[in-house]
Amino acid sequence: MIVAGLLTTAHTAGEPIKIGVVSEESSVTAASISKSTQMAADEINAKGGVDGRQIQTIAYDHSSASDGVRAFQRAASQDKVVAIIGSYISEVALAMEPWSARLKMPFITPGAASNDISKKVHDDYDHYKYTFHGWMTSAFIAQSDLRLLARYPGRRVQDESTVVMSEDAAWTKPLDERFLECLPKAGLQVLDHIRFNPDTSDFMPIFNQIEGSIRTPSRPASAMWACNRPCNGRISKCPFR
Repeated sequence: MIVAGLLTTAHTAGEPIKIGVVSEESSVTAASISKSTQMAADEINAKGGVDGRQIQTIAYDHSSASDGVRAFQRAASQDKVVAIIGSYISEVALAMEPWSARLKMPFITPGAASNDISKKVHDDYDHYKYTFHGWMTSAFIAQSDLRLLARYPGRRVQDESTVVMSEDAAWTKPLDERFLECLPKAGLQVLDHIRFNPDTSDFMPIFNQIEGSIRTPSRPASAMWACNRPCNGRISKCPFR
């Protein structure tokens, strides 16, 4: 619905409606953003487009926040798109968000989870109203995980310890804060908090550390962890009392 509304602002009748897509094509998850956008455009175009006009998607690859910003600027100023969809990495989305405000360019982020994306819109709506956060915030994800744990039937969390581990990224910071606050209230002893490089590919040393030096027969360890370069920042009370 948001995209359909944005398309009506395109300029000249008969010209294609250009949508910019900024994503990290080397990542399977991020590549799905450009592919799914193209699938949606193909579906709409097959039915006659929008008011007889075809939708044209223009994809921009990025490998960093600065690349994302340059792609955003090029899409808006040079290629004259009417809206931009991108990135699922919070650091990149946060870097592009101010440019959405400056250029008055509608910007939809379909996968970034950082609370700060929506918080900026909440705190300064007139300035950041061009940003649409199309994914769950980190705070909501953490709260959902904790509620599931609190309601899991037959689970004796009091008999367990846990390790909180996540990639060192913007979207996991509020996630970890919530876990570290609430898990002890559930009766779990948090034995360690591990932040690892997002480029880590071999997790065996970390898992061996957890199994070898933390796990004991009488008090097994579980792990709450986040590794996926997947509303105000406020969230409801901890589900544990």
